[in-house]
Amino acid sequence: MTDDAGSDLPAVPDDFVAIGPPIASGGSAVVWRARHRVTGREVALKVWLHPLNTAEQRAQFDAESRLHQQLSGHPHVVPWLWAAAPADAPAWMATELYGEALSELTAEAPLSLSAGVVIGLDLLDGLAAVHATGVVHRDVKPDNVLVKDGRAALCDLGIAMHVDTLTGDTGAGTIAYLAPELLRPGADQSPDFRSDVYSGPNHPQRRR
Repeated sequence: MTDDAGSDLPAVPDDFVAIGPPIASGGSAVVWRARHRVTGREVALKVWLHPLNTAEQRAQFDAESRLHQQLSGHPHVVPWLWAAAPADAPAWMATELYGEALSELTAEAPLSLSAGVVIGLDLLDGLAAVHATGVVHRDVKPDNVLVKDGRAALCDLGIAMHVDTLTGDTGAGTIAYLAPELLRPGADQSPDFRSDVYSGPNHPQRRR
């Protein structure tokens, strides 16, 4: 393993070479643009900040990998490629390097009405595929919608959970995009398929 960007970031696995600085980061992982040493393929490489030390962490990683692999044939879900969780190093997951985040695209200039409709319909189609497995994404936001050649694909299934396992005490997601009933103190309201749809960028009252 080699650390290409400083001691405070996870090392990039030896099978890959990082290209530039991280392209995204979150509370549990960093995403690099990386090249696979053997195939030369460039990928989006999600590297966890730490090794997976508990059974719960490994179960969550396995569930994310299985779900993403199951959905990767869908045109509006970013394709899953490889994943590994070494015992003594951070886990990692490689997905197709797909366009740019919707948040970056809209920061450059507003979308036209026709472009926004296409992206919104693509996102809803991707969410329908996720929901058909009984899973709630729980973190639908412009950072997790990637756009290439005007078409959108959903990514980052890291906190997705089966709808039957969710309770009103299960907090997650990004506050600015949560459905309002999930923000009310003491509300006995679980995330569900409707809250994912609310969070989509097609919502007319989207807060930025």
